[in-house]
Formats: sequence, structure tokens, C-alpha cells
Amino acid sequence: MSPLNLKTPQPTLSILILILVLIGCSKENDVFVEALEQNIEENIEKDKESNDENDDPIVDDTVSDNLKAFPTAEGFGKFATGGRGGEVYKVTNLNDSGPGSLRDAVSQGNRIILFTQGGNISLSSPLYITNDNITIAGQSAPGGGIALNINGQDLPVMEISANNVVIRYLRVRHSLEYVGSSSGADGIHIAGGENIIIDHCSVTWASDENIAITQYTNRLTRNVTIQNCIIGEGFTGSSKGALITGDLDFITFYRNFFTMNEIRSPQIASDWDYPNSDRYSEVINNVVYDYKEATRIRNNQGSGRYLVNVVSNFYEQPSGVTSSRRAVPIYDHYDWVNAGNEAEEIEVYVENNIDSFRSSDGQDEWDITQGEDGTQNRNVLGDKATQQSSAPYTSWILDNQSLVVDAFSVWDNINQNVGASLPQRDTADLTLIDDYNSGYNRDSSYTTHEFPVLSNGTAPEDTDNDGMPDDWENANGFDPSSQDGHLDADGDGYTNIEEYLNLIAS
Repeated sequence: MSPLNLKTPQPTLSILILILVLIGCSKENDVFVEALEQNIEENIEKDKESNDENDDPIVDDTVSDNLKAFPTAEGFGKFATGGRGGEVYKVTNLNDSGPGSLRDAVSQGNRIILFTQGGNISLSSPLYITNDNITIAGQSAPGGGIALNINGQDLPVMEISANNVVIRYLRVRHSLEYVGSSSGADGIHIAGGENIIIDHCSVTWASDENIAITQYTNRLTRNVTIQNCIIGEGFTGSSKGALITGDLDFITFYRNFFTMNEIRSPQIASDWDYPNSDRYSEVINNVVYDYKEATRIRNNQGSGRYLVNVVSNFYEQPSGVTSSRRAVPIYDHYDWVNAGNEAEEIEVYVENNIDSFRSSDGQDEWDITQGEDGTQNRNVLGDKATQQSSAPYTSWILDNQSLVVDAFSVWDNINQNVGASLPQRDTADLTLIDDYNSGYNRDSSYTTHEFPVLSNGTAPEDTDNDGMPDDWENANGFDPSSQDGHLDADGDGYTNIEEYLNLIAS
């Protein structure tokens, strides 16, 4: 990918990434236990080779001015702090509510939430996250990991209205079959809040959007990243991937696998009178598979514009399926006329995207787009004169070229660990991955599913209950009888419990 001339450059951040250890994944269950064992062995070898008694227990002792949520966090939501420095709360059961439940865990803010067993959590009502400063560390669960559902209800599984939220390695499987169309049956609904990142989650089987990001109230929705997630296989004949709508700003979709969503992968489209000023979002290095209409941008019914970077995404249909629509439809004329802004420009930036209409990087960048010509001709190009931006908009990701691969390489970069791949992938994700790899055309819109069976597993011993297992504390110079997870032994900004959680997910 050629160097980009950003319209509004951001300073390049020199963030020192904590490198602890590369984790092997040979055990089918309790993968993180193997990681601990390997980490322990390596630390023992280092102790034998070193006579320096003053070595820090954790490698990096340099504090970044802008510390990321975790070392691989990117996009506009990457500086979410989550529950850093707060209480460690362990989810000890799979109950819908009560002591030790996930619902009880999110009932207060300033928490890092861990799991002591894997399995399915069936919710009787949405899991509302309304308290600031929360980390949900799904990678801490033993066994088969954690999955949430709200089976049969026309309601979201999870709704977020809070600041500084970090969610990693959760499965959100809404229902076993279609539950209705009141626009409420979302997998994850971000209804408001600033600095939110959802990483390595699998969100499927919703009857409305699998992920919806909205803002219709006075509570701002700003600085959100959705990355490394599997988003797909919604119900009904117009199954939906993800929606961005309302007066929200700085939204990133990065390195996700959108699959079997007929529309909205994602859709960036406003309702009447929103947004009220120019707003930024970006769709970078995603794979979109088996769609009718993919990354749709509807600009605009308000007095502002959605200014969007669509860069290096790979759009593909199943074997034998001919695309009738281009991957990036940009509809505007009707909306602008009704908003009284007919002369305004939209300005969407597209670069290095691939679909069946733009099958090589030698073609015009605009060949990926589709306009609206009044006769519903699905292959009419967008209007370059009023819709195309000549340079990308402000972006943390595009400012660091090492974070962007060409569209043909995206799948090879994400396929091994996209989605809730820790402690292991469940059968639902494995099926979606296999479908893509084989080019299989499976119509799942009205399919009745079964929740994958997730083993409980056994959490490692943690004598002081600070979230860090005894063996790991011993190997890294901590005291397993003293609660020191909230401290920062090496002074790099990440607390000791975060160092442990980042190791599991490395």
C-alpha cells in the first residue's frame, strides 16, 4: 500500500509494546494453563542465565504518554482504560444474576472482570453496562470460554451506555431462531459512551443488527473500536451485520470477519437530522463474505456529513455466486435534497479495496462503489465529482502504515485468531471459518441453531484472589499471598493483572 497523505494528520505515536512470550495452543482445553506453564519455564531459564537480582519481574518499564487499552488495541477506541487499577471481580458461576454472576459483576464500575469457569450464560434480560471503567476479560475463562444469549427475546443481549469499556474474547449468540423485527434484537448495542473497544468477540444469530452503534440522546458516542471480531449469520432474509447511525463520531471497524450478513457490513447511515456536524469513521482491513449489500454509506439527512475511510477491505462471494451489487454503495441524492443540502459534497475515501467489480489494484479505486441513479441500476458507479475524497481522513491506523495490509492478504492475517478464539474456538465459529475457506454457499437466514457446548474447565490456583495464578506470580517475582494485581511492578502503566491478561491474549 502506498504512503497516504492524510487530510488531518495525527502525530505518529511511539508506543512501546510489552512483549512477554509467544503462547503455544496445543491443548484443546484450558489453553491459558499451557501458556502459564511455558511462561514459567522460560522465566526459570532466564533466572539460571542471569545473576542480576535487580531485574524487574516484567520486561518493559517505560511508560507511554498514551497507553493503549492493551498492546494490540487500535483505532479510535484504543485508549480506553477499562477497569485499570480497579477491583478484580471473579465471575464464579453461569447464573443470570446474583452473587458471582456476570450481571452482578457489571453492576459497579472500576472493575476488571475475570471468569473461573467456562460455559453458556442465558440471560433473562439484557446485560446493561451503565457504569464507567469496566474490563470484561473473556480470555481468562478456562474450558471452552464464555458465551452469552438472550434466547427468544426481541431485546439486545448486551447494551453499553458507559465510558471506558474494554470487552475481549466473548461469544454473543443471540437466539436459536428468529425472534421478531422490532429493531431491538441486537447482539451488542452501544447506545452511548466514549472510549469503548470490543476485541476478539464473536457476535452472531441476531434478528436485528449483530452490532449496533447509535446515539440519539444527549449522551455522546465517541471513540469506539470494533476489531478482530466475527460478525455474522443473522436471521431473516435481510440479516444485518453492523450499523453506525446517529450523531456519533470516531468509529473504527478493523480486521473483522463479516460473514453471511445480507446487508450492513457495516452500514454508516443517518436518521433524520443526524448528524448535526461532520463525523468520522473508518472501515479498514475487514473481510466481508456472502453479502447482497456490504459497506453501505447513506449520506445524509442531517446538517453534517459522515466522512468515511474505506481502505484495503476484501469482499468475496461464495463459489458460483455472481455479485449483483458493488461492495461500497454510496447513496446520497435523495437524502441531500430532502435535507436542503443538495449542493453539498459527501466525500468518501476509498483505496485498495477488492470485490468482483474491482478485482485488482490496477483498476480505478472508484470501481468498488455504487451509486443510486433513480432506476435502481445496482451497478451504476457513485458520483466522483460530489462523493469522492482525494485523501483519507484523520486515522490512527492509516497514520501507521505497518498496521495495514493489502486486501488480498487480510484473511491470511486474521484467520487464525479472529473472533473469540481463546481459550478455543467453538463449533459455531469453526463452521463459519470452514464455510469461508471452502467457498460454501450456505443459506443460514432461517436456520435453527444449537448453542455450542462449552466445557467448564478449571481455573488455576489463586491463593490471594487478585486474579493472577500462583504459578505465574511465582515465576514472575510476585507474592502469591499478597493482593498486588492492582499495582504496576515495572512502571509501564499496565497493572500487574493487566500484564497477566495481556500475556494470555498475546
